[in-house]
Amino acid sequence: PYMLWLLYSAFGDDLTFFTRIIVDSPLAIKLLEDYSNELTGEKKKLFDEMMDWHCIELSKTAITSAEAMEDGEPKVVLASSGMLDAGRGIRWAKKVLPNKQDCILFVGYATPNSNAYKIQNNKSKTIILNGDTTNIKANLVTLRSFSGHMQRENLLNYYSGINSEVVYL
Repeated sequence: PYMLWLLYSAFGDDLTFFTRIIVDSPLAIKLLEDYSNELTGEKKKLFDEMMDWHCIELSKTAITSAEAMEDGEPKVVLASSGMLDAGRGIRWAKKVLPNKQDCILFVGYATPNSNAYKIQNNKSKTIILNGDTTNIKANLVTLRSFSGHMQRENLLNYYSGINSEVVYL
């Protein structure tokens, strides 16, 4: 839900922005439903405005997910999948990784044995996903600032080097 909020905050008022943003994660969709049920007042109003944004699509079934993968249209896909070791994210990775015009944006911690880590650090430019060898040609970007897995001391050390007046943790 937070990444969706960031996208909405950046592009929600842009009348020329029509890129589809597909939430393709049953857990994320459930969390969005829970947020909708729990929020009240101004927070609920802002949340509902975001969810009414014309760019957002919730992919609630494996069929709608597969259709989105094959439609050939530009899109942003939010697919959390446990470090690419489970879920729909693996199918998206297999679809996106071989294409040098595509990009995978990693926004969290990845353990060394996870598929996400192997993709980020793979020097051979291939990975085995669900038994299939997949070429890695897509652009890969890792934003380490979104991870919630770092310990307090590591956070302090990591962020102490940032040139800023205030850092909120």
